[in-house]
Amino acid sequence: MKPSFLVVARNGELVNTFQQDSMLGAVNIKDFLEGLGDYQDVSIFQLSLNSGASKDWVKLDAFDS
Repeated sequence: MKPSFLVVARNGELVNTFQQDSMLGAVNIKDFLEGLGDYQDVSIFQLSLNSGASKDWVKLDAFDS
């Protein structure tokens, strides 16, 4: 199974990415990174399959509990 979630953490020009197989793993990493206070922005993106082989990363703004 390929990772379907991507956590992107930005601090100035530095960008770190963390691929995850589950939403829970992505949310846990996001919470941890935000708790560090070292990053200006931490976002979660989900891989979206559009019409066949086309793949796009979509930013998730809200999370279901």
